[in-house]
Amino acid sequence: MNVDFTRIFGAAFSYPLKRDAYLVFFTVQLVFAIISWFVVGYLGLDLVGPDDTFLTQNAVIYASYMVPIMLAGIVANTFLLPALIENSANFSKGKRKKIAEGFAASKKRFVDMIGLSAIMGIVMLACFGGLLMIMFSEPDIFTPEGFVVTAVGGLWFIAGGIVAAVFGFMAFLSPVFCAMDKAGPLESIRKSWRLIAKNKADTLFFLIIFFAAYLAVAVVGSFPESLYTLLYGYAPALSMESFAFMVVRSAVNSYIALFAISSAVSYYLNIKK
Repeated sequence: MNVDFTRIFGAAFSYPLKRDAYLVFFTVQLVFAIISWFVVGYLGLDLVGPDDTFLTQNAVIYASYMVPIMLAGIVANTFLLPALIENSANFSKGKRKKIAEGFAASKKRFVDMIGLSAIMGIVMLACFGGLLMIMFSEPDIFTPEGFVVTAVGGLWFIAGGIVAAVFGFMAFLSPVFCAMDKAGPLESIRKSWRLIAKNKADTLFFLIIFFAAYLAVAVVGSFPESLYTLLYGYAPALSMESFAFMVVRSAVNSYIALFAISSAVSYYLNIKK
């Protein structure tokens, strides 16, 4: 199949510049970034030791603040995703529709999108369970029990990493199928798997270009903060410098996220013909 990568990535780089879509998405990301910036900075003053190490006994306090924020962010982004997918699909076809017109799709597809996110999360959690087992048990490798835990966890991590890579590769179009084909979570994964199986070489080439572009944008966007860190060290918590860098990160991450969504949608439209 002849895949027009120039058209795919041309639309992907241009779509984040669509002001209404970017403004809505960036506003949501910025709200959660500001909340996280404040909470992390505030708690960090109390939850680090004299040698700047994190106090493990207070980790539950940290998690009690951050986990709800992260979950709320996931829910908000999941709600926006169908609208952004529909909007970017219209953009790729040359139609300039307003992002607000896609909110109806978000309402209709929200439950299925949450279900899809849950399935993907469970699969990835199962794949990397070995690493979590080692992290939380902190085994002593020089004891028989610790050696067994480390060996089992290590083998689990290696095998799980391979499974996660294959599953992620074959299922990465499932959110697009869920939003545009109105398929359920499992059906979306099945359809993504079937379509990519017919286009494995093109998909691999697409992902290589995508990740190269993704990393390039991320490196350029992180340059101001990296330069500051190199010259002055880490910006103090709750300082104007850390706030400014947080805003810049949110702006860059919003562009990258919209680029990722538009890339997947444009690729889907190209190979599904």
